Amino acid sequence: MTTAPSASPTEAVGATSTKAAGGLPRQPPLFLNCFILFSMINQPTIRSLKSGLTLIYATPTPNMATTHFELTVRAGGRDDKLELFGLAHFVEHIVANIISAKIRNRDWLGSYLFETFDASTNQEKTSYCLDCDNADIPVAIDIFATILNPTTLGEAVTEALVVQEKAIVTEELLGDLDEETKIVRHHFMREHYGNTALGRGTVLGTKKSIASFTVTDVRNHLARYYHPENSFLTLAGDFQSNIFGKLDEAVRTLPKSKLLAPRDSD
Repeated sequence: MTTAPSASPTEAVGATSTKAAGGLPRQPPLFLNCFILFSMINQPTIRSLKSGLTLIYATPTPNMATTHFELTVRAGGRDDKLELFGLAHFVEHIVANIISAKIRNRDWLGSYLFETFDASTNQEKTSYCLDCDNADIPVAIDIFATILNPTTLGEAVTEALVVQEKAIVTEELLGDLDEETKIVRHHFMREHYGNTALGRGTVLGTKKSIASFTVTDVRNHLARYYHPENSFLTLAGDFQSNIFGKLDEAVRTLPKSKLLAPRDSD
């Protein structure tokens, strides 16, 4: 993928990012660091919108020209069925591709927004991050509303896109298996957790499972998990309070999942 920065400093074992290079650890985004530091001083507020979307934010930081958004969907490697191992990560690639195309179509805005957009998956969650100038917050809201609209996303999923991402994810998997540290980690996770989702040691899947993914599998995953009530949005920056009403308005009419079931440990 050619999407841009973000991987939480506390990501679970097995996390991958669409812009990770050579498996080397990367520093989290500057604004995420700022949010974490500021949160140590000012307890974050957790707020649920009428749409079901949960917001997490601290008091806006004055004089910051940029706002950082991180949308987290509660769907990760542990939610994959054995026969669809790696699907959560694969869907992340598909969604990032669709959203990247949407961003690039934003004329001059597209170039800088594309550089700040990133997506990642670990055992617990799938996340999408974006930094934008405060004047462009309405554009960011539109982007995240699209991510939480499984109907719109599903219509954009094509056979050609699925085939393209199969090749990319398979290459990522082969690179992952070639790294000694990851081989050791995978072995440890299998020995420690056995035949469970965590025991798989990765969220990438296998060559066999990746090759089996279909357009229907991707659409079903979106329909099950990509909804406001199964997501939360973290904000950091100098944003105005009216952003909450705009967010709620953008996602309130989106369909709710009728398929979502509690996780085994819930």
